[in-house]
Amino acid sequence: MNKRKNVKAAFFSVLLLSLALAGSPVWASSALDEEGAASDVIVLLDVSQSVLPYFHDITDYVVSSVVKDFLRIGDTFHLLSFGESTQVEIAQRVGGEQDVRSILARLYLLYPVARNTDLVSACGYLYQYLADLPESRRKVVVLITDGVQNPSRTSPVYGLDSAAADRELDTAASRIRSNGWPVYIIKVPFSAERAKAEAATAGNGPSQTAPSPEGADKALSTMATALNTGITVYSPESRGEVARKSLSLPVAEFPGDLGKRGLAFSFPLKIHNEGDNDISLELLRVLSGGTDILQKKSFLSLGPRKSGSMDIKIALSPDTPSGQLKLPIELYFADGLRVSPNNGVLSLNLAPSPLAGLFRSGSKVVLFAILVLAGLVLVAVAIGFLTRRAPKRAAAPIVAAVRESAEEERERRAEKKNREAQLASGSSAAAGAGALGPASKAGQASLPPASATPGQKAKPAIAAETAPAAPLGSPIQVETAPGASLPLKPGRDKAAEKRQAQVAKAGSRESARETEKARPEKLRAPGARVVRPGRIQVELRVEGQNPSIGHRNVHSLEAGQARAVGGGRSDFLVFLVNVPAHAGELHFDGENCSFIPLKPELFPGIGEVVENCLGKDIPMVSRQGYPMVLRFTKFIDPVDKVNRLLHCIETPGLFVDRDE
Repeated sequence: MNKRKNVKAAFFSVLLLSLALAGSPVWASSALDEEGAASDVIVLLDVSQSVLPYFHDITDYVVSSVVKDFLRIGDTFHLLSFGESTQVEIAQRVGGEQDVRSILARLYLLYPVARNTDLVSACGYLYQYLADLPESRRKVVVLITDGVQNPSRTSPVYGLDSAAADRELDTAASRIRSNGWPVYIIKVPFSAERAKAEAATAGNGPSQTAPSPEGADKALSTMATALNTGITVYSPESRGEVARKSLSLPVAEFPGDLGKRGLAFSFPLKIHNEGDNDISLELLRVLSGGTDILQKKSFLSLGPRKSGSMDIKIALSPDTPSGQLKLPIELYFADGLRVSPNNGVLSLNLAPSPLAGLFRSGSKVVLFAILVLAGLVLVAVAIGFLTRRAPKRAAAPIVAAVRESAEEERERRAEKKNREAQLASGSSAAAGAGALGPASKAGQASLPPASATPGQKAKPAIAAETAPAAPLGSPIQVETAPGASLPLKPGRDKAAEKRQAQVAKAGSRESARETEKARPEKLRAPGARVVRPGRIQVELRVEGQNPSIGHRNVHSLEAGQARAVGGGRSDFLVFLVNVPAHAGELHFDGENCSFIPLKPELFPGIGEVVENCLGKDIPMVSRQGYPMVLRFTKFIDPVDKVNRLLHCIETPGLFVDRDE
């Protein structure tokens, strides 16, 4: 009953799951909290004449890399330029590829024409700009400058010496850091000629001290210390990697052609941590066409300068056309973590399985449910068939043992009945012989003598004093020669049956003598040891043999008694494999049990006798070499165990009768 209930429960569970999958497919687009996931990315770009030699590389590679690799859908890009003053060039939310193109087009229109560089005022403006942005959005700042501080006469910080300017930079940077806004500094190489030309064109005159590389380096070092960040130096040789190194972006390596895939598949994404800190990545979403196709979150932890691979599982909509497919995807990690690049294209040959097409229409969903139902019915029928057949197979050895025991009992009863019949017939024959005594003597005298050869005495054909008396009506045979007999009356030959019984009895005696010889000297009858009178119940367990056969292998032994062990009609039965009967014996002397291997070839390495064998493992092998282990234990009836457990809590004296 429990198995049937389990099958029914499994059937209904699978059916409900199938209907749920049909009604709510796993490829449904999840609602994205863009405000919580998006960021404000601010680039503060130096557009003074001192950065002119590198300005085109900076816009083509550095700023473009920030836009292409770091920005993603939902972010807002802010470009602030500073020279004599600071102003907003771009503030645009990224909603798609068209917005990225618009940002890049506006970026390429910039040109470094500012005659002065007011880094101190730019940092103060940056703090106020960040404070005005929504607090709920994550903010990331990239500062690109050569570190020159050369303000114009109209600047509020004009005339400050380098120490005072450094203090102002430290104050503005500390306020930014206290709000938790990360700032990444990219230093453009200092050009002394361009800095001197900038100072000259600003109208400060030759007497004005030109900016020095030491002063520029000191100003940026002051800012980096206050912001608790590093400085990435731009070089033309590594211009394509400057932005990624500055932002400490892990590098993502998308796989090549994935080959033939179904609607649900996984692909490896290699990640390289090029930074100096440990990173932990948790992939939250994989967007394709605005739909989240990620089936399961993926995690990866990497140490500094280490690489690893993420196994990303995705599922496409069944409406996705089959064949060669270029699938654009965008990665979203927890805590606003970005990789470079965030976007990629998966190349594969989409070949959905036939079952996947069942979800494309309602009628096919119903057909799929019917097929699932039919399959579950077949599974239930198979389980029912197996549950009916399995007990029969398991009980086959037990049934065989019970049948063999019943056959033995029938044979013993038949043998007992035959002995009683023989005794009854013998008594009748004796009575008949007493009644016909004189007639027998007269008949004896009238019989002719047996023929004799010359020189030999004639022997009587029948010796009355030695021939067995036959009852009335039984057949009478007269021996005429050795081995020959002449039937006098048709019917049963009692004498022949008796001779056969004597031969069988002699054979059994011979077998008993051989068995007696196989026993050790101290256990041979009649000298079998009897230490003291007693009785014991012993159970045989065979390793690997089904023990659930009732009391078939439980027997009682009196002191001095032995029980046969083996196959066939042995008392203790081994039916796991075919073994000969009476392969060994178990003796009880009133105190201990001993096992005697009567067929030593079946019990290798145990000697002539195993003394005190209860609880010991006795190895045995069949004639074909199959290994077994016999174990005799003292049998205690389960009812006695329960009674003993119940009576163990009865402790006299705990309860006192108050009436006494």
